[in-house]
Amino acid sequence: MQKLMQQSMIWKKIKKQFQVGLFIAASFFLSFVALHFSEGMLRAIIEEVMGAFIPVIAFTSTLSVLLFNYVDGISKDVTGIEGIKEKIQLAINRLDALKREIIETAVLMIVLLVIELALKGISSSFINNINDSNHLIEWVILSVRFTCFTLSLLAAREQVKGLFVAIEFRSLLFKGKKP
Repeated sequence: MQKLMQQSMIWKKIKKQFQVGLFIAASFFLSFVALHFSEGMLRAIIEEVMGAFIPVIAFTSTLSVLLFNYVDGISKDVTGIEGIKEKIQLAINRLDALKREIIETAVLMIVLLVIELALKGISSSFINNINDSNHLIEWVILSVRFTCFTLSLLAAREQVKGLFVAIEFRSLLFKGKKP
C-alpha cells in the first residue's frame, strides 16, 4: 500500500510535465502527418494559422506582467493579515510559487518565439534550394514551428487559469477579512 502511495506522489509531481510532453509529441506528429498525407498542401493553412503566434506571445506577455503585479498585491495583502502564522506562511509560499510560474511562462514564451523565428529562417533557406528530398526536412521544420505555436497556446491557457485562481484567492481573502 505504501509503495502505491509513493508511486501516486511521484505521479502527482510528474503528471503536468508528462501531459505537456504528450501534447508536444501529438502536436508535432499530427502536423507532420497532415503535411505528409496532403503532400504539403496544408502548408499554407498551417502558416496562416501561425500568423497568430506573435499576437499570442504579446497577449501572454502582457498577461504575465498584469498577473505578476496582481499576485504581488495579493501577497502584500496576505502579509497584513493577522491569524495563524502557519496558514499565512503557507499562503505566501503558494503565492511565491505562482509568481515563479508566471515568470517561467513569460520566459518560455520568449524562448518559443526565438526558436520559431530561427526555424522560419532555416526553412526559408531550404525553399531556395528545394528539391523533392527537402520536402521532408521542410515539413519537419514546419511541424516544430507549429508545435512551438501550439505550446504557446497551452501556456497562454495556463496563464489565464492562473489569473482566475488569483482572482478567486483575492475574493476569498477579502471575504475572510473583518470590516
